[in-house]
Amino acid sequence: MIMKDHWNEGPKGGYHRQCYQEYTDINKVSKAEQNHCNATERREEESVRQSSGIEPPLKRVCRSQLQTFDIDKCVVCQKDKVKRAYGKGARTREPLTLNISEFGSATLIKAARIRNDSRMLLHIDGRDTIAMEIKYHRSCYKNYVNPKQLAKLEEQNCQEEDDESEGYNRAFDKIKDFVEKEVFTATKAIPISVLAEKYTSFLVEEGVDVVTYRSAKLKNRLTRCFKERLSFHRPLNQNQSEIVYGSHITTGEVVETVFMSTTSVDEEQLAKSDRKADLTNTQEEVSRQVYHTAKTIQKLVTNMKPTMPWPPSSEDLESESAIVPDLLYNMMAWILSTQSEYSVERVSNISPDVNRLALSLSQDLIHSVSRGRIKTPKHIVLPMTVKSLTGNVELITILNRFGHGLSYSQVEEVETALAEMQIAKQQNGVLVPSVCYPNVPAVFCWDNNDLQEETLSGKV
Repeated sequence: MIMKDHWNEGPKGGYHRQCYQEYTDINKVSKAEQNHCNATERREEESVRQSSGIEPPLKRVCRSQLQTFDIDKCVVCQKDKVKRAYGKGARTREPLTLNISEFGSATLIKAARIRNDSRMLLHIDGRDTIAMEIKYHRSCYKNYVNPKQLAKLEEQNCQEEDDESEGYNRAFDKIKDFVEKEVFTATKAIPISVLAEKYTSFLVEEGVDVVTYRSAKLKNRLTRCFKERLSFHRPLNQNQSEIVYGSHITTGEVVETVFMSTTSVDEEQLAKSDRKADLTNTQEEVSRQVYHTAKTIQKLVTNMKPTMPWPPSSEDLESESAIVPDLLYNMMAWILSTQSEYSVERVSNISPDVNRLALSLSQDLIHSVSRGRIKTPKHIVLPMTVKSLTGNVELITILNRFGHGLSYSQVEEVETALAEMQIAKQQNGVLVPSVCYPNVPAVFCWDNNDLQEETLSGKV
């Protein structure tokens, strides 16, 4: 078409022979005519479909139309990148870094979703990228997941979604009416933060699940809507939000409006500050009481001395109530139960469940505050029982790390000491249990074990 326009009055000047041959090639001219006819037919078919309301058929995507993805190349650029060596003029190939962390994979996928990178999402989204052994250049990864770029792109995407969403549009219509009424008609100056809060409330009324809405996004949308009719003023104090006012009103009117609104705001802020001060004073008083209580309990436990003998006997392990101070026990009982009343002595009117929990928590506190210096019955019996029932070293170690019992090595020391104590009590090479006494008659029962235990009668 360009040559036809240039030669509409006839050919002028010369031409190269080779250019003339290629331009007037019969095969190329016929192919161009065929393509032109096909394009005309497609346009006519599309116009017919649009007029009749028929949706066009989906186009098949060929393999050649998909971008290639080589797992051995950079997942971002899919190229071999060259960089200049630091302090030298030579150029070297930038090495690839293997992705070995879930954080790196999650960051890449998040950036790809924000950038709407269909090529990367097609190959790595929903897959184990560590097992795939994807690689990237450090410079490519740094640019691809740049927080500032992603924040800007995400804001653009959110802005496009807001413009297309019906709920956002209906809420924005309400904020437009509010601006027309308050800013243009009533000539008021309103902080942009107030408009953002009101816009958020309108969004909630429209069923949009949103907690906050950025003032900068609302400002951009108001600027696109009202253009030169709306003006914005940035205060000298950067912590304050911008002031929105109509461009048609004078400076004196703006100052008067701001002064009136500031006076009312100051009164509200003064009332809020008084309420906040009262609440702060109450919280501070309660915190101080809790602090002094904690320090009192800490001093009480610190001054305790170990009373558990070595090795501990069964009577010593049953004296968990005696090892817990009354003040600590009462505090736990008052926390766990609403029925326990104030008492200087140990609280007694509590249920067995509360008593068990109070003793258990008190022993944990004693063992933790003393850094294991004071051994309590719970911290000896519990791991020994778990070892007897399960023999699991890991379970005993977990209980020890959470402060509920001795370590596995300490449990073995206790068992060894108990065994050595029993060996020391043997008489004439015979180990006599501690429940047996010499020169005391005993009853011995014997059976040949011929009963049928599976039957009710014990017989066949």
